Amino acid sequence: MQFREVIGFLLVIFISSEAFKTHAKHAALADDTGNPIRKVVAMMEKMAKKIEEEGKSEEDLFEKFECYCKKTTAELEESISIAVSSPMTQADIDSRKAEVDSLEAEVKKLFRAMDVAGALGRFEWGS
Repeated sequence: MQFREVIGFLLVIFISSEAFKTHAKHAALADDTGNPIRKVVAMMEKMAKKIEEEGKSEEDLFEKFECYCKKTTAELEESISIAVSSPMTQADIDSRKAEVDSLEAEVKKLFRAMDVAGALGRFEWGS
């Protein structure tokens, strides 16, 4: 939807810039360079050119973003398919929780042993 809006916007700018170009050709033929209307037309031509350039750069950014979205979507679909093909059961989760609890208890036990050894002056770092 946004891409269509960008294309529509660019089409309007292109048509308006063509109208300015046609008008500018007629004004140049009349040789009215000091005419205030000619100055306004020249300013609007510059603005139209700048808007066209901005539109092109925005279109490039949109294409890059679209490519990023497609790539990310593909990666997410792949990870989802992997997760669906090998789901974890409640038993797997419970066994992993038990493993984490036992490792945490072991870490606490080792820290207490380090504190006791440090208090007795027998603990040496790096040995």
